[in-house]
Amino acid sequence: MAVQKGCDGVEPDNVDGYKNNTGFDLTADDQLTFNRLLANEAHARNLSIGLKNNVEQVPELVTYFDFA
Repeated sequence: MAVQKGCDGVEPDNVDGYKNNTGFDLTADDQLTFNRLLANEAHARNLSIGLKNNVEQVPELVTYFDFA
């Protein structure tokens, strides 16, 4: 949808679900896997992607995201 609307980047929200009571048994590793998937999918569509609300995982994600 972002590409179709002419956007050049996305900024997903709630990328720290593992820290919240979601009713799912999410781990920090689950979150890293999902966030990397989001970044890879954005880049596959020539979109930049920003990271917010997940400061704890910045060291592991810094090479995947374009801005914060």
